[in-house]
Amino acid sequence: MKQSALLFALLLLGVPLFCDVIQLKSGRQIQCESVVDEASQVQCIIGRSTIAFPKTQVEKVSKSSAVPKPQLSPAPRATPPVHNPADEAKRMGAALNYTRAGMARMKQKQFQSAIESFQDAYDAYRNKDTVTNLAIAYYYNSKYDSAQSYFQELLTIHPEDVLALNALGIISAIKGDAASADNYWRQSYALKADPVILSYLQQLSQPQIATSSGGRMSLNRTEMEKTISGYEEDSESHFHIRYDGGSVNPELLRDITRTLEDHYDKLRFEFEAEPSNTLEVILYPKKEFLSITGAPDWAGGFNDGRIHLPVGGVDSVNSEVTRVIVHELTHSFFLAKTNGNGPVWLQEGIAEYMDGTRLGPSVNSSFAKLLTSDSFPSLHQMSSSFMSEGASQATLYYAASLSFVQFLMDRYRFYEVNELLRKLGGGESTEEAARQALGSPLPDLEQEWHEQLR
Repeated sequence: MKQSALLFALLLLGVPLFCDVIQLKSGRQIQCESVVDEASQVQCIIGRSTIAFPKTQVEKVSKSSAVPKPQLSPAPRATPPVHNPADEAKRMGAALNYTRAGMARMKQKQFQSAIESFQDAYDAYRNKDTVTNLAIAYYYNSKYDSAQSYFQELLTIHPEDVLALNALGIISAIKGDAASADNYWRQSYALKADPVILSYLQQLSQPQIATSSGGRMSLNRTEMEKTISGYEEDSESHFHIRYDGGSVNPELLRDITRTLEDHYDKLRFEFEAEPSNTLEVILYPKKEFLSITGAPDWAGGFNDGRIHLPVGGVDSVNSEVTRVIVHELTHSFFLAKTNGNGPVWLQEGIAEYMDGTRLGPSVNSSFAKLLTSDSFPSLHQMSSSFMSEGASQATLYYAASLSFVQFLMDRYRFYEVNELLRKLGGGESTEEAARQALGSPLPDLEQEWHEQLR
């Protein structure tokens, strides 16, 4: 049996070693730092998070002495934490493949097979998506105890996750726990005024439900599943593609559409977010692209909320066309994740990183010389659009932005950089978002990056 991905992820984060175990009647084991055994529930404490399980779900609790952590001298501040970005990328890729398989099986209503695929994805890489998918699959397979525990785990990752709150309320109602259903749905409705959830709360307020021993209410299955579904959407609905300036080879159009869809799924998984609307993609001959968008002649693509791509003279989607597509598509995901609140150096650096561009030693050597002569651009200089810059200056800005993002990706795990984007999406300044998500002031990180380049 595979090692618990939750345990593995928390060990990576450096939390104390688990010492207590909750054995559920479903057969699942939950490993905790400590357990609080109360009259009606058992609470699993992990860091600052608490997951509560009704006593009716718990088979037994095994407690042991805490494993003491060795006392280590603090590492020098500039020393990055030890982890392997290549291994993390490999695990993320494996999880994405398992997730795609699970999604396909969900659409075919093969729920048990979907559970197996999503479990493999969860074991490979635990994040919001892999936990969510596993919880939903268990729910659709009517395995409510397992679904409940994974939705509760989802709340430890994202305490204001409306989907998890809705689902936990539904499962509580199915089990006749009206008090818990009311609690979950009130939290959900405070975050999002969903009329379906309001109708459930109104039903719960009826005396015959609130006071009955079972506390069971009548739930419309179709309405109920609308609150946690998401597998029935047409995959081609992510994009509306049009050609401005003539016609396009149908085979090229199919290749572009397929490339967009393939990378949409990958970026949605990595960013744990996606654009709220269908993305408009406009294809142009080269001349029309420059004149209509106003882009400089060095631009390979453009994103102003819509994706603009020059395809004049292109017969197939080669590696360079794929790179441009991924770069511009990444901008759409960045904007969705940050609500448009992010400096250009971060946006362009991440877009370059996601499209596969990497810098070699010769570029870093050139940067070191520019630092020596005080000619290297600061992050502040690269905070606004590069579009007004000449080709050579823009090239430097793009490369410097990528260099700093590479520095961040090497120093931190991807989910920590993703947390930086989430903080930006919540309205934090870049400096405050970096401090909260990465634990270091942005000027200090910039200085350490310069020192590394030197």
